[in-house]
Amino acid sequence: MGTIHIRIRYTQAGDGTPAQRALDITQEIPATTRGLWTDKILALPDLPPYDGTITIMLPREIAISPEAAREEIELGVVSLALDQELAERQAAKAKEREEWIAHLCEIENWATKASATGILDDRPWFISGSSRPSVHSDHTLSNRDTAVTLVGAERVAEIEAHLTTIRAHAAKLAAEERAKKDIEASERKAREKAAQVEQEVAKERRHAEIAEWAANHGSKRLRDLLALGRTGWPLYLHERLAADYPDAELDNDGVDHDRLTPSAEALVICKTVAARMVELGHADTCEQALKDVLDVKIIENQEAGSKAEYAVLADYRPGKDPSWAAKSIRWEVPETRTFLDDDCDSDSYDD
Repeated sequence: MGTIHIRIRYTQAGDGTPAQRALDITQEIPATTRGLWTDKILALPDLPPYDGTITIMLPREIAISPEAAREEIELGVVSLALDQELAERQAAKAKEREEWIAHLCEIENWATKASATGILDDRPWFISGSSRPSVHSDHTLSNRDTAVTLVGAERVAEIEAHLTTIRAHAAKLAAEERAKKDIEASERKAREKAAQVEQEVAKERRHAEIAEWAANHGSKRLRDLLALGRTGWPLYLHERLAADYPDAELDNDGVDHDRLTPSAEALVICKTVAARMVELGHADTCEQALKDVLDVKIIENQEAGSKAEYAVLADYRPGKDPSWAAKSIRWEVPETRTFLDDDCDSDSYDD
């Protein structure tokens, strides 16, 4: 049980402001009592089955005597307002019907083509919760009874026959997609397993290289550590670095800035390091090492409150095996360390 509230806004002849007058009528839904306007109200399409309000605006002035009683005003206003509302709603329903039929035609054209080609792209859009006939994501027709009313049972049956074929196409495509994903998943697992095996093999090669180097060049402490079954890391790294590049340190802290004009001392260090790289087989020529590998930086250490010039080698690997991770190492240029103060805020170090 509900009540429809109808508010009619109208303009009486002589009013200074349009639609300043209002007339309210009500109607129970379903109608248990009948009034003068019951039939006209119930004839309105799409009345809500629950409490609701309908506002009707009359565009023209109504010629009614200022002294007219309510019954006379209703006779002059309500009938005109309900006729106007009925005409507008019927026009809207007719337009909606045309749109729905056009959408069904679009569905029919798409279904005919898709069932023949198996290409299911560009499915006509679906509106959830609408009474408009549409195609669900599972390729079934929604609101079939409405579709039959719009275009007839025979035409709807033809559309549904195409949709049955389309569902078979969709099932085949879904099966192919699942098979493809299964193959991809299997190949991905195989690659991951192969990579894991390679990582383990590479780790064993690095451990063997550590053991061989420690036996020939390492300290007693490193050999004793390996004898306990330990990896020897990071002690091996520090000893190997000291053996490969004396005076170098790991580049683990500080903020670096480009040094566009290195000092003469920094260039001497770079040449010395380049020669050592060639000697160790870490570079083919000194020229290649200086051009492509070595660099000079200004490195600030905020914790220490200082900065200095460094020669930097960013691709040091503590062994011959290609699986060693690259480390950045550096050499401090003597007598370039200065302490940071409030005047050292510039990002430019090209001095």
